[in-house]
Amino acid sequence: MIKKIVSKYTKKGSPILDIGCAQGTIAITLSDYGYKVTANDIRENYIEYAKLRDSNKSVKFLTGNFLDLDFTEEFDAVILTEVIEHLIDHKTFIDRIYEILNKNGILIITTPNFDFINQWLPSYSEIDFANGAHKEFTADGDDHFYIFKKNELIELVKKSNFTILDHSYFLTILEFGPFKLRYLWKIFPKSVVLFLNKFLMGGKFLSAQQCLVLRKQ
Repeated sequence: MIKKIVSKYTKKGSPILDIGCAQGTIAITLSDYGYKVTANDIRENYIEYAKLRDSNKSVKFLTGNFLDLDFTEEFDAVILTEVIEHLIDHKTFIDRIYEILNKNGILIITTPNFDFINQWLPSYSEIDFANGAHKEFTADGDDHFYIFKKNELIELVKKSNFTILDHSYFLTILEFGPFKLRYLWKIFPKSVVLFLNKFLMGGKFLSAQQCLVLRKQ
């Protein structure tokens, strides 16, 4: 999905930054597809593992807190997958991304969907951030202490002057979740399950994740 969005809004060879790259899957895929990719994660062990996976040695990996890094170039796209729900000072983080994007550059954000039927955490507007400060910049899904509603996420990014291009839901209950429906892929013809999954895609109650695409003005 990320590759599809990046290719829609940028040209091959464009400079891309992947923040919170984890094991480097997205960064390496985009690099192999022809993009000039820089990948960052706060966890040194993840970066070292990602380097081993990068067989072409074409990704530039940076270890450390994104806010502490000095960038010598601007980017046509910044990818922020499963990061924003770990932050407290969102405006400083997003404003910094805005600064390092080229004019008309895009920001892709993915984050868990509050309205998913198997979600039990409080929403962004319900949380007491004073008691959650110690969890900022943690990188484990078990450290989630709030999740965004669609309108909360949109209002948050509006404060940093981005133009909203698209919002969508993805990762349906046929692909993820405790209901074990993913086993339908083994029982029924793939074409049937793909049809059902396409039908469910976009339903906010049946999709575990949401994606927001923004453009720098």
